[in-house]
Amino acid sequence: MGKQINFLMDLDTENLFKDIILHEGEILFEGINSEPISIIALPEEFSSNDWYSVYLYKKEFGELFFNKLPNGNLYIDTIKSPIIEFIRTVVRDDENEVSRGRLWYENKYYDDEGKLIHKSEELNIWYDCLCKWIKKNLPKTEIYIRSEKYKENISSGIKELIKKGYVIC
Repeated sequence: MGKQINFLMDLDTENLFKDIILHEGEILFEGINSEPISIIALPEEFSSNDWYSVYLYKKEFGELFFNKLPNGNLYIDTIKSPIIEFIRTVVRDDENEVSRGRLWYENKYYDDEGKLIHKSEELNIWYDCLCKWIKKNLPKTEIYIRSEKYKENISSGIKELIKKGYVIC
């Protein structure tokens, strides 16, 4: 059972968030690479495959686990690896749409022998700290999505897009 927080984050806020992450850990990007690479700048929007998806990691949390694609490329096993998945908010100006971003991680899993493995408490603490930052900097705001009222963590830049008629999908 994993943990997740959803949000709507503009690029300016995302850059601040990236700096917080890089101060303590690293950002891994799979994209079209043969194996995940460490990056210091987030990929440009719509610049490559999976530009919106990165992983947050600290070496002290433990080793990464990988799976292999038929073409030989490696990708991170998100269930077993001590990482936090960061799905970025996607703004589609041509369609006036915004898709939610999220932080997610799996805090426990079953190994190959069926033994329940709990990931490090430090990973959980880091996740909670990142969620606290999101909640502080993207306050809960009531919005309507398809005539239903929701409370979402939204940055001021995304609130402005919603006022201009952008739809949350």
